[in-house]
Amino acid sequence: MGLVNGFLVRVRDYVSFDERLRILVLSGFILNFGNGLWSPLLGLYVVNSLGVSMLMFGLMSTVQSLVSSLTMFPAGIFSDVIGRKRMMVLSVVLSVLSLLTLFFVRDLPWLFLVSIFQGLSLAFMGPSRSAYVIDSVPNERRGKAFATIAFFQSLSSVISTSISGVIAEIFGFRFIFFIAI
Repeated sequence: MGLVNGFLVRVRDYVSFDERLRILVLSGFILNFGNGLWSPLLGLYVVNSLGVSMLMFGLMSTVQSLVSSLTMFPAGIFSDVIGRKRMMVLSVVLSVLSLLTLFFVRDLPWLFLVSIFQGLSLAFMGPSRSAYVIDSVPNERRGKAFATIAFFQSLSSVISTSISGVIAEIFGFRFIFFIAI
């Protein structure tokens, strides 16, 4: 028992951060959980429920990646100008707009808008979150901060993807978008 307690104390000390970073870890966990619910099943939903071809879904995925890639650098600059928190909030707003669009709309042009919103959301979050950690955490603890954020985001994805299929099977795809909001 002493070994377990010693391990738990070390883990607690390792992941103890100030409140700002704990909020970032928690919000990242929640956001990744929501994305992990719908992202793995989006292709099935679009192809099977909306009748979009696999080729078109591939194009939608390409648009998302392209938008994210092309706006990553400007998003980093914009983060320097308006602030990290504002960019992260804007990222969350775009992600919620994507989910609302998926929940209410079934037309192909709107699905491309979802791809654009998601690409922008990813681009806005990435540099801002990293810069926020760099701004907030002393150099000797940054590796730990990044590792902690990555661990909890990965853990949330493992949990959410393991239950997303069950939710879709029982309640339907659209319910996943509602839960993820």
